[in-house]
Amino acid sequence: MSAQTAPNGENFVNRDFAIELPADYDPTVAYPVYFGADGCSAAPPPEMGPGFTPGGVTGAIQVGLQQINGCFADGGVQCASVQNVAQCVNSPELPYFLAVRDWVEANFCVDRSSEFLGGLSSGAWLASTLGCAEADSLRGIVSVAGGKREHRWPCDGGSVAALMVVSEFDTTNPVGPLQTLNTGLDSYGSAPARDDLLARNGCVGTATAPYDPKFPVCVTYTGCPAAYPVVWCELGTGSHAVTGFNGVNYAAAMWPFLTGLPSTP
Repeated sequence: MSAQTAPNGENFVNRDFAIELPADYDPTVAYPVYFGADGCSAAPPPEMGPGFTPGGVTGAIQVGLQQINGCFADGGVQCASVQNVAQCVNSPELPYFLAVRDWVEANFCVDRSSEFLGGLSSGAWLASTLGCAEADSLRGIVSVAGGKREHRWPCDGGSVAALMVVSEFDTTNPVGPLQTLNTGLDSYGSAPARDDLLARNGCVGTATAPYDPKFPVCVTYTGCPAAYPVVWCELGTGSHAVTGFNGVNYAAAMWPFLTGLPSTP
């Protein structure tokens, strides 16, 4: 994996990112930061894209994370082979993210209590992985069609708020929980990522309630601490990595969810 090189000469341990400041950026004001990670083969930042953004992101520093050869290296088929497990649990994505985050914090005025990460498909798997490994510094994550890798960086023990969008009949990234490990994804599905968050956030039980009438398929888990909600939006479609269903764009729920989170205890 570390030997893969993109056409522009970058690799997983030597790559850049995109950054966009608010139009009225004021260096005396602390801004939230949104890190976006797109799906495989999307036009990568910085030359051709901003990374995954849910739309409606305002008043924030936006950072697009860079893939190499079309995908992030947070796990997947290589993890099914025993000889590669160490590589998977020491993925270059965590040190890359930390380097980008530290640079942004060092060069701009950042509200460190409001740093968020969102991703679609490959980027959603990355959001799940980093939401485990860097929960202490990420206030919230949002994802579309991701899941839980079984071999990944260990969790840092922190809680993280999350809103997850999945497709009920998605065969590319199945919801699950699967009865047997999908070795191509190194995963039992998207639902285990949700269940992992429920456990790490200290949620009690699995009761749910409607989240917001504007987003009718979304439910919130009522036993979660107010500071660390988990919202699950399962679209009744087989399409992969989509946010639109029955005339509703569920990506529009993401930025209000993140910016509406209460202060942490």
